[in-house]
Amino acid sequence: MGHFNKSKRCCIGYSMVLVVFFAMVLLEACLAGKPATPGLCTVNCRNAVFSSPYARIAPLDGAEDYTLACKAAFSKDVTSISMARAITIRFKITEPPPKGATHQDWDEPRPGITFEPVVNGILDPDRSSAENVSLVETEKDDGTKTTEYFPSRYIGIVTPKSQWCTDSCGVGNIEVWPMCVQGIENQITFSAHSGATSMETPMKFTVANDDEVSTDTSTSIYLTDPEEEN
Repeated sequence: MGHFNKSKRCCIGYSMVLVVFFAMVLLEACLAGKPATPGLCTVNCRNAVFSSPYARIAPLDGAEDYTLACKAAFSKDVTSISMARAITIRFKITEPPPKGATHQDWDEPRPGITFEPVVNGILDPDRSSAENVSLVETEKDDGTKTTEYFPSRYIGIVTPKSQWCTDSCGVGNIEVWPMCVQGIENQITFSAHSGATSMETPMKFTVANDDEVSTDTSTSIYLTDPEEEN
């Protein structure tokens, strides 16, 4: 009789463990889609992986060309000025659908995919993340010393390397800081790759200015068309 009661207690205890375990699994499943902060997706690249060779990288909203307007008080000594703020570039990485799935499954972004940004154009080196570049001092044959940012391909990228992966919503976010340059349109091109997969068509950001030359020391930079300000 005592042996029977002991076995019964063991079975009850084991059953309780199973109940608690499955309750925790169900709770985790319910909370999986709930963001820590409403409206925001989180970035955690600790366990990020490369995309498959068959993945696609594309702009989040489908657009590839953008135009930004800046207004700066240039002078004969100042021909390039940092814009008022960085621009945020958003894109998605989609994986191939599983066997038997429909083509619409391509539209589902995949979280936790690591990538490397590829940015060309005139960017502000002083805005670069310290995690991305470092200052290297070199000495020439004539004894003069110069300081350069290395590696140069990461100049002007504000987002640190530790955040170079798609977030919990499956979206990649990179901030870069362009310069407003006198007399020219600063063409910023952006692409990204994950493993052997690259963005099919690079995104282009044109930073245009009104070529206003002034000896005034004050500077005003806008992200809107200067004509709209009047």
